Amino acid sequence: NEKFYRLIGGGVHFQELAIDALKRELKEELETEIENVSFLQVVENIFTYIGNPGHEIIFIYSADLARKDLYEKEEIPIADHPSTIAVWVPIADIISGDAKLYPSIDHSLLKTL
Repeated sequence: NEKFYRLIGGGVHFQELAIDALKRELKEELETEIENVSFLQVVENIFTYIGNPGHEIIFIYSADLARKDLYEKEEIPIADHPSTIAVWVPIADIISGDAKLYPSIDHSLLKTL
């Protein structure tokens, strides 16, 4: 019963590089290519969600969306999950704790974005 946000993206397929998964996931979810991609860090996250244990290793990248019109939208329906909506959340809100991001990311990294 907590409102939270997560980074856009998804899983890496067997024998798929993380960077290729990122490109594929953004194409599937937002129907856009990406450019100016830069690796930031890896985060290991052990968690429980709706009573189920989970463990994920997350490769975090910074990138620009090729479809610049997406930056103007308040809400972006996820193409392969239309009931899910992507929203822009100010980094300052995450750093201040006004917006909860899972998994938690080092705030010093966020300040560089």
